[in-house]
Amino acid sequence: MEMEPVDTAAVRALLDKQAITEVIYRFSRAADRGDLELMAGSYHPGATDDHGAFAGPAEDFMEWCRRGWETGVLVDTNHVVTNVLVDLSGDAADVESYFLVHHTWKTRDGLLDDLLGGRYIDRFERRNGDWRIVARRCVYDWGRADSVTDNAWFRRLPGDYVMGTRGRDDISYRG
Repeated sequence: MEMEPVDTAAVRALLDKQAITEVIYRFSRAADRGDLELMAGSYHPGATDDHGAFAGPAEDFMEWCRRGWETGVLVDTNHVVTNVLVDLSGDAADVESYFLVHHTWKTRDGLLDDLLGGRYIDRFERRNGDWRIVARRCVYDWGRADSVTDNAWFRRLPGDYVMGTRGRDDISYRG
């Protein structure tokens, strides 16, 4: 039985798409864990980010996030990314990825849960073999907000539940 020749261009494209997808996943992990070093690794120098409430240099976006975490206004986040579509063009790529994001905010009236659905519209570049975001724009497709009851099942039922934390004390950082 003869082996078919390996299509190296197709393999390279798959590797590039996977590398881009992992940058998107790492950004989400960084946002949820409050890891600015990991988040910075998602962007090339000079990148921009437009999340609607913030639009400007990615470095300033990360500072905006840090202030939200440190002041306690942004209590918790959880990002789920799906449907990553990558259109490669040499050392550049246009990428659309769907997200579901949960935010818990501290307000004057108590805690508020936001659930958002939308898409990241990203421009990626490969520089020195490294794929990173050079421009990100968030498109919001839907959302809802609810007052927090703090009555989740893991608070009502007995058990020793592992809870996620912001920062490097989170269990995901353990080797």
